[in-house]
Amino acid sequence: MVVISVRQFLKEAKIGRKAKEVTIKVDVSKEIFLKNIVFLYHHLLYPLVLRQVKVKVINNPFPYEAMEIAPLFLHTNRDAITLHLYLEAWDRLLKIKEDKNIETKKYSLEELNEEQMRAVKIQKGPVLVLAGAGSGKTKTLINRIYYLLNRGVKENHILVLAYNKKAEEELTARLGNEIKVEIRTFHAFGNQLLKQYSDFSFYEEDPSELSRALLERILNKHHPLIYGKGKDPLKGYQEKISAIKNNLYTTQEMLFEMNHQTIDFYPIFKDYMKELEEEKIYDYDDMLYLAVGLLLKEGRLRKVIQEKYQYLLVDEFQDLNPLQIQLLEILALPENHLFVVGDDDQMIYGFRGASVLPILSFQKKYPMAKMIKLTTNYRSSKRIVYHAKQFIDHNLTRISKEIRANKKERGIIDVKIAPSLLEEANEVYTWVQQRKQTEPITILYRYNEYGWFLKLFFALKGNKEEKVSTHFSKLFLFLSFFLDPFNLAKAQAVIKELQLTWNPKITQWEEFVQNYPKIFFAKIKETLTKKDLSFRHFCLLLHRKPSFFIVTEEVESTEASIFFERLIASFGGMKAFYYESKKEKTNQLSVQFATIHKTKGNEFAKVVYFHMVPPKDKALLEEERRISYVALTRAKEELLITTNSYAYQSYVKDYLNNDQLEDQKESSLRKRLSDLKEQIFITQTHRQLLYKDFTSIKKRIAYEVQEEVATYYSKEKERLNQLDKELSQKEQEQFVIEEEIWARSLSPSKKYAIISLEKGCEQSERK
Repeated sequence: MVVISVRQFLKEAKIGRKAKEVTIKVDVSKEIFLKNIVFLYHHLLYPLVLRQVKVKVINNPFPYEAMEIAPLFLHTNRDAITLHLYLEAWDRLLKIKEDKNIETKKYSLEELNEEQMRAVKIQKGPVLVLAGAGSGKTKTLINRIYYLLNRGVKENHILVLAYNKKAEEELTARLGNEIKVEIRTFHAFGNQLLKQYSDFSFYEEDPSELSRALLERILNKHHPLIYGKGKDPLKGYQEKISAIKNNLYTTQEMLFEMNHQTIDFYPIFKDYMKELEEEKIYDYDDMLYLAVGLLLKEGRLRKVIQEKYQYLLVDEFQDLNPLQIQLLEILALPENHLFVVGDDDQMIYGFRGASVLPILSFQKKYPMAKMIKLTTNYRSSKRIVYHAKQFIDHNLTRISKEIRANKKERGIIDVKIAPSLLEEANEVYTWVQQRKQTEPITILYRYNEYGWFLKLFFALKGNKEEKVSTHFSKLFLFLSFFLDPFNLAKAQAVIKELQLTWNPKITQWEEFVQNYPKIFFAKIKETLTKKDLSFRHFCLLLHRKPSFFIVTEEVESTEASIFFERLIASFGGMKAFYYESKKEKTNQLSVQFATIHKTKGNEFAKVVYFHMVPPKDKALLEEERRISYVALTRAKEELLITTNSYAYQSYVKDYLNNDQLEDQKESSLRKRLSDLKEQIFITQTHRQLLYKDFTSIKKRIAYEVQEEVATYYSKEKERLNQLDKELSQKEQEQFVIEEEIWARSLSPSKKYAIISLEKGCEQSERK
């Protein structure tokens, strides 16, 4: 029996490893004990229990009881929540009985690599699995479940929490119908708790309207709402309420700038939650928030849920917001059998409250946690994996990791540098046309507006899957009015769009022109009949800005107007554009368009990353790199990147060029490459000769048992392995140098780099 003094432990933090029974003597005041409860739990009690040492505590100052914790502590006193939870866990951990699960071999593990197998077979305690892109995270999660079941863990003691519905469905399908492990999204789990253990009910009629109705009622007491044409005064307030819940903002953080004034949002939020409590209804956002509050408030329920779900498995850990992290902390106590899978390099939901910090600080939060890195990419070709690693290595706020390709195929990467979005779109169209596909080529972009440009361009180029009229409805109305025979209905529609008053006496073109003399209707029609007009000239004659013709909210009007102008100029003018667009479309390209965020978790044979550029705000550079990294690693075989010369020099070059080789001249690289090829040839020849000798010795051993022959065989085998290792290193170095020389060949010349947007527009018009 070993006695450990808490007072002494706080000074030295040492535990003997040989003792099978330990008595912890609490010889400090209650205040000191409370102040250090988290440290004592993680560094003293938990390690002993995890090693299945028998532990007894003398003078335990706070006997266990099911404590109620105020849910508003989430915003007013997070430290109080932590203290209460760990104080409760301290006592409950002492009552944990030795694991006597009956082992079975019911489920066969799939073929796993060494890293995956190591992760799967850590049964107890917290585990962080850093699963790089294409490294088999779903496979690891599924086999983790098989392993736990084979170790005698009951199905109903395992809970798998997925980030979204798609991930939940994939895990459920992979696991099959035979195994009844509970797999839920975070919100579905919260909804289940509220339905079973609360008197709240989900607002089925229109969940999105619930928060609006409650907010409107409350806000009219605090800040009278101003309703303007085309404006939704409640939208901003709804977003703040959602952010407060998901990010668990403190009261000090609830000061928001709204309508040019600083608003203390805490009184509004408090009243909102009071109204929600009285109404006993909740919307989608509240599913999780109210469930966390319920677990804090109901101590006995918390104990029941913690005892039920003894093993937690979490997918996409990097994308969780503070509210989801809080739920995990509650559920995992007291035993912390928490198995989280994620990748800090793929954290792209910062706008929803996600952060890389939970991954970076995981082992600090859980000192007994094991970290396993899955570093083999089974998805992408060698070049894509190599360059993606180079790119993400530029981020400083990350966990360093090796990433290597399992595939031997080199793969294809194309980079097109263009002076304008229009020419980038043309490069994409040409690249897609040159490829015959059995499955669609996936075109990825950062923002919806870039997708809008591309869909419009593809529609005008003749891809019948995209409708030109969707994007040009207003422009087509005006052009058909001027270029087709006079139509009274079209004339009325044009006047309505221009927000002018219609004269019902108008029946002919001459009368129409006479009634609206301030706008150059006659001049427009005459010019379009004789020659043509540019888009800008057309707008000037109508007394309207180019943004007048933008019919979508997905894009900023300035950039969209420039794109419109250049696109129409590429046809030769307004008239040529109209008649060309009206022609029947016969071309049908196999493409699909998507934002990067919507394709996370997916993979595609051929990928286009349209307009890969750095963010304007340098503070967002690391997150933008992660977003680009996710886009680049969706590709399995071929990848096209389009960009402009500025972005190439400042951003894309990080992806293509190796920083460690930047100081070496190309002539030196080529000399090294030539030497390597010669060394590889000699090593390969040496290996072939050695292998023949090795094979003949192996045959002799089969018929003769001679100690000296066996010893020689062993030495030759070691030499062969060493040669294989040398060959692999030299081939990798050859690959790196070849990639660097190729990347340097892409660099735009100084002359090309200073081509202005106006020059690009002129080139488009000449075409």
